[in-house]
Amino acid sequence: MAHDNCIPRRAGRDLLCAAFFVLATSSSHAADTACTTEVGRIVSRHGDVEFRRGPAGEWQPAKLETRLCDGDDVRTAKLARAALFIRPENIVRLDQRTAVRLRVSENETLVEFIAAGQQVAADPDCGAAYFISRFPRRFGVKTRYVNADIDGTEFLVRNECSRSVVAVLEGRVRA
Repeated sequence: MAHDNCIPRRAGRDLLCAAFFVLATSSSHAADTACTTEVGRIVSRHGDVEFRRGPAGEWQPAKLETRLCDGDDVRTAKLARAALFIRPENIVRLDQRTAVRLRVSENETLVEFIAAGQQVAADPDCGAAYFISRFPRRFGVKTRYVNADIDGTEFLVRNECSRSVVAVLEGRVRA
């Protein structure tokens, strides 16, 4: 008879787990419903990584495979890192304490360094990003001090308090 008592408890636990799963997945899809055209996704994360739908949106924890849309912001906290895949074939790796806004059109991909959703502020650590772009398409990076267009390149942008540093590893950058 003790075995008969286990069946209702197990069924109740299974039902509770199923309800939790439905709620958890529906809340993550709710964030994606505002995203009509996916321009990329978060493919790797370590530490606290957040995103928001445009400058007026609320910051939300980012998960692996979080869809990113035109105008979305992504930021990393202290000791956090993230890798973004941006269509058509671009990888952007964000260092700790980095915030960027993604702008993607038919002709150009633009990654703009921001500070908590505003233009880059005088912050001692404004962030860094490592870019790999192999697809023949205009790809730009905008900081307070440098606007760079890249062509099939691999490069690093370090945004500091009083300057931005661009280090080209392969290819060509027009700054």
